[in-house]
Amino acid sequence: MPLSKEQLHEALVERGGVTEEQFQEAATAKEASHVEIDQVLVSRGLLKDEQVGQLIAWYYDVPFVNLRQIHILEEMTELLPESFARAHHILPVEEEKGIVQIATATPDDLIIKSLLEKYLRKPVTYMYATKRDLNNHMYLFRRDPSVVIKSLLEKQKGLGLGASMIDVVNAIIDFAYQSGASDIHIEPEDDYTVVRYRIDGIFMILSKFLLKTMKLSLHA
Repeated sequence: MPLSKEQLHEALVERGGVTEEQFQEAATAKEASHVEIDQVLVSRGLLKDEQVGQLIAWYYDVPFVNLRQIHILEEMTELLPESFARAHHILPVEEEKGIVQIATATPDDLIIKSLLEKYLRKPVTYMYATKRDLNNHMYLFRRDPSVVIKSLLEKQKGLGLGASMIDVVNAIIDFAYQSGASDIHIEPEDDYTVVRYRIDGIFMILSKFLLKTMKLSLHA
């Protein structure tokens, strides 16, 4: 759950982040704009998002993490479904000595922590990251679509499974949905096939692969 007004006051005012007057003005603005108090303060330039994060992490008594300053390996984002991570504003950051470190905007949510430990079958520790920082890094769950599609084609070709095109089509549709595309165009040429999306009226190449690879997958 987000911090209450009283909890935010303790984190932001009593720690010297903003003055009482600035906090109360932001609280009044929150009622009119339905934007959280801390984000009102950020939008007014009274605090930076990172400063808010550090102060709230202090309140929760957990480490603070700035996701822009660390490198998150792809294997970490493969630990959780993207939909679950987005819904609960969490991001696996690192695994050390069998313990998975999770960046979260709600480190007091022990129910989700318990679910994570059951799902991962490993102990979990929380680090605090702002919701804005987490939202800005959800793209890490998206692998390179061209690499994914080519990998599916090659994998199924090697296994001799004709159902590979079902996985390829599902991947194409999934990437289109995540990208907000309005159209999907599959354009076969003499030697290769191009998959394009239309996003905001502009065509973008999603993937380009050799036609013979696709034919082998279809007939395997």
